[in-house]
Amino acid sequence: MLRVLEAATEAARPLSVRELAMLAELPRSTTHRLAGELVEHGMLERVPGGLQPGMRLFELGQRVPRHRLLRDVALPAMHDLHAATGQLVQLAVLDGAETVCLEQIAARSGPPVPSLPGRRMPAHATAMGKALLADADPEAIDALLCHPLPSLTDATITDPDELRAELRRIRRRGHATSDQESQRGLYAVAAPLRDGPRTVASLALGMRRRGALGGALPALLAAADAITRRL
Repeated sequence: MLRVLEAATEAARPLSVRELAMLAELPRSTTHRLAGELVEHGMLERVPGGLQPGMRLFELGQRVPRHRLLRDVALPAMHDLHAATGQLVQLAVLDGAETVCLEQIAARSGPPVPSLPGRRMPAHATAMGKALLADADPEAIDALLCHPLPSLTDATITDPDELRAELRRIRRRGHATSDQESQRGLYAVAAPLRDGPRTVASLALGMRRRGALGGALPALLAAADAITRRL
């Protein structure tokens, strides 16, 4: 059942039972039965075009206290950052080798992005993920690099030594960047958010022009500092 839910939440559109079965790697008959149970409990809902995550799933997600508190603390500064830059603003946490987007404010005229609230992305392929990995325990980095790093574009860092060097640079300068590493035409800059000595999340700006990164950096760092103080 969890595999069906994960498949449904990974997509940015409604999916047919056939598509869910393919993504969940389950027989179609099994997927049909599980999807019916999930619809009955409100975890999925039927809409034109197929099945999508239901309101009950959203309600349960909102009850996770740590992430809800983090989102509530960060949201005012995120809105201020969006007002100042007009760019895509994202808040993310690290879960293993992936980032989970907790909140997003779309750019006024920004690029379509591969991440939406609740979506996961490989941490090494995004600015927000690299900002989190830079402060992760060495054991967590070693565990990540025990496996091949997937490539999302031809700019994604997939060499372990190159990624370690990039994380050292991020620790020195205090912020991370992504140059079309998660999606072509998408540039990003991210800063860590700390609760005491621990990095608990990252705040990121996404944009269409590489040249806009430098001008947006002071506003991003100011917003990250404001959230860290509140935490």
